[in-house]
Amino acid sequence: MNKFYMFLIYIFLTLFATAAVTCNAPRTNPLDPLNPDKPFTSIEGLVKTISFPNAPISNVKIYWQNDNLLSSTNAEGQFTINNIRPINGWLVFRNEKFVTDSVFIQWDSQKGKTVSVFLNAKPVLDSLEFYSIVLNRFQYSQTADLFIRARISDIDGVNDIDSVYVQNTFLNFFKILTYNVNTHFYETKITLSELTLFSIDEIIGKNFEIIVRDLDARFFTVGSSNIKRIIKQEIEISSPSNHQSVSSPFVLSWKRFTPGFSFKYLLQISTDTTPPEVVWQVENVSPDSISYLVNQALNPGEYFWTIWAIDEFKNRARSKPATFNLE
Repeated sequence: MNKFYMFLIYIFLTLFATAAVTCNAPRTNPLDPLNPDKPFTSIEGLVKTISFPNAPISNVKIYWQNDNLLSSTNAEGQFTINNIRPINGWLVFRNEKFVTDSVFIQWDSQKGKTVSVFLNAKPVLDSLEFYSIVLNRFQYSQTADLFIRARISDIDGVNDIDSVYVQNTFLNFFKILTYNVNTHFYETKITLSELTLFSIDEIIGKNFEIIVRDLDARFFTVGSSNIKRIIKQEIEISSPSNHQSVSSPFVLSWKRFTPGFSFKYLLQISTDTTPPEVVWQVENVSPDSISYLVNQALNPGEYFWTIWAIDEFKNRARSKPATFNLE
């Protein structure tokens, strides 16, 4: 029995000695991370937003150009690229919501590199309205303008936006949009003379782009739109008109309007002053209507009223103004 136990001890010691010799063997495998002379190295790092607080960005594609290696960041913005040759080159960072950036890696005999990158977000077009405005007047047959307004956001903050403008390369046209602090829209009116066109109808279907310029003088095309319709048909007012005297409540009436497309009415009453002030209005009046009861108390005085037709694309046309006297 003692001889048997001694034999087992001998086997154990032999296996232990063999393992010890094996563990101390030279680490010559070029892919072995413990090989002190390995010809390959690695890059790791973190990608965050440039805006404070610097939040990690996931799903950023990272491209090591020298070896055509591709990686991506995890939910914490972290990445690692292993087994790359230590040759100086560019590490490129791409994400569709951010500006593409790159870092030049210079090894200087280092076995690994750690980088931190902060990406600038691209501006985003949240909403865009582009429509025609036709006014019927007594002194002119019609005037037609265009109006455009865009709401644009940037996670780096509005201070990262230098300017916004609209352009049409076919017409060789561009114009700066003004920021409206009350509505938070960038907006402007475009006149026929600015477009150098003979007729406003020529604008239908032509594409206008919204361009954003940031503080680093980079340009982004964030969206586009075109005019679908110019409403040239005129709504005719019946009464009150021509300084007719009325008392509250009173009825606004007009002739039936059948332009051949979907629309709704907007009714407005304004003071007959310079400049006029809108004192009453109602929106989304049915296109089947030919009258509307005004039962809101207004101060006695001189007024005029107008009626608008507004289609599904926000294109609109206004009637000639009709004056009346409220007793």
